[in-house]
Amino acid sequence: AYLRKQDAPPLGINSRGRVSPIRPQFVLYFTDIRKDRPVGVENRLLAAEWKAFFPHTVRRGTVMCEGCHDTPRRFILEPQADRIYQLQADGMTLPSFWESTGQKVVNGAFFPAARYRQLNEKTPAYQRAYLEKWQSLINHVESSSAP
Repeated sequence: AYLRKQDAPPLGINSRGRVSPIRPQFVLYFTDIRKDRPVGVENRLLAAEWKAFFPHTVRRGTVMCEGCHDTPRRFILEPQADRIYQLQADGMTLPSFWESTGQKVVNGAFFPAARYRQLNEKTPAYQRAYLEKWQSLINHVESSSAP
């Protein structure tokens, strides 16, 4: 109910220090209810754990540059202005499922914000790789549609 759409999996750092897809292992809230009334704290966060995983499908191709660059949500760095659900307004302790605050990756780490900012710098190397990616796609299409 808290997802706007199904995106590509978020990315984090696995136990070997490599960029890897991550997913929630489990996010667990607890409320003790007796005689139709909560006892103690409502929606107490017991665990908010993610896990790095190796996807079941492996393919040769890669996503386009925009699949990672300039996509903070992909790295669990969603800006507050982009959130459609305000979890804390519903009594939840996490600010967002798409923000690392209050959560952890049990076999790795969330992608550091500083590294994400560095990833998004439009350096000459990035621009060159971006052009090479598009050129390879154009060449592939041209060769496949040749008579």
